[in-house]
Amino acid sequence: MKNLSCRLGTYVKILLVLVCVLGSVPTLLAKTGRPLRTHVQVSTGTQGMVVSETLDASRIGAAILAKGGNAVDATVAVAFALAVTWPEAGNIAGGGFMMIAQPDDAQVHFVDYREKAPAAATAEMFINNTSRFSWQQVGVPGTVAGLYLAHQKWGKLTWEQCLMPSSELAAKGFEVDAYLARSMNFVLTRKNVRTPDKFSELRKVF
Repeated sequence: MKNLSCRLGTYVKILLVLVCVLGSVPTLLAKTGRPLRTHVQVSTGTQGMVVSETLDASRIGAAILAKGGNAVDATVAVAFALAVTWPEAGNIAGGGFMMIAQPDDAQVHFVDYREKAPAAATAEMFINNTSRFSWQQVGVPGTVAGLYLAHQKWGKLTWEQCLMPSSELAAKGFEVDAYLARSMNFVLTRKNVRTPDKFSELRKVF
């Protein structure tokens, strides 16, 4: 019982630390000036579930599953939908990873489509260039190629079926919530981009 009591005491201490740390996260994030999402929505499912940053993208993924698509199809559809509804991070000009496990396949497959440095890049090119907004900081995107590779190997629906929902979403538009509005405008309030010549196209819209 002594060992059990010691272990329980340790677990309680760890739990209290986690509560204190997690409880302070909103305060710490708020001090950074970045907009926060504060709403919580609970959903349940029995045959499949799609979770993403935005409701529109999640609905598109769920619709793909309802049409008979598998998890890879839904992932592709959601990824392109997030390029529309969450341009801050869910875009096609970046990269990512994907881990795929199927019931009838004993192997677990891993697709690495992170960005790569341009072919002409060298280690020395960054020594005297520390600007975050330099063209030399831009990597070659891998998102589209990675999603296409995964879809061709493991997808069930056609490529067009997976991409059409996000295309229609971009054409018809969607409701911009307060978080997205603040996020887009946040870029224009940073000290190093306040000059009128920076992000001129973005300024026309926001």
